[in-house]
Amino acid sequence: MVLALAGALGAPAERATAAPPDPPASLLVQPFADPVPLPAVALTDLEGRTLGAAELRGKLVLLNFWATWCVPCRAEMPALDVLYRANRERGFVVLAVNFKESAPDVRRFVQAANVSFPIALDLDGSASGALGVRGLPVSFLLDAEGKLLWKAIGSRAWAGPDAQVYLDRLLPRPRP
Repeated sequence: MVLALAGALGAPAERATAAPPDPPASLLVQPFADPVPLPAVALTDLEGRTLGAAELRGKLVLLNFWATWCVPCRAEMPALDVLYRANRERGFVVLAVNFKESAPDVRRFVQAANVSFPIALDLDGSASGALGVRGLPVSFLLDAEGKLLWKAIGSRAWAGPDAQVYLDRLLPRPRP
């Protein structure tokens, strides 16, 4: 039932085809020289539904790889939720991809942390492996065409003004 999860990810973002603006230096991200297509990965949501790259197309997606035992991962969850809530109506999605933990464990954490963004499970580590994730947290920004623009290794101040200003340059203006 991929459609149910795709609906939870929101409507496609309207986005120009021009090259994306450079991220602010304060975010300390590592841009790819050219956007890189997302490798073929299949993730599972907390209800066991499959989510693939096709469901992410048309949206600006911050893929955040994390684990419940990772202290910096846990620390950045509230900031990711603030950023998601502020921009979800504009076609922005935070998709938190848990690394190799069970659905019940992740569900308990997500409920206690009160995050509102979608959660996916990388049960066997294949998605993390395909993207070269070697430590946690690590985040990737996907454009509306499903291409990786940059990666950020380690936690970030996602709720800070620099992240919002950057998203304002990438996303359509909010509708009144």
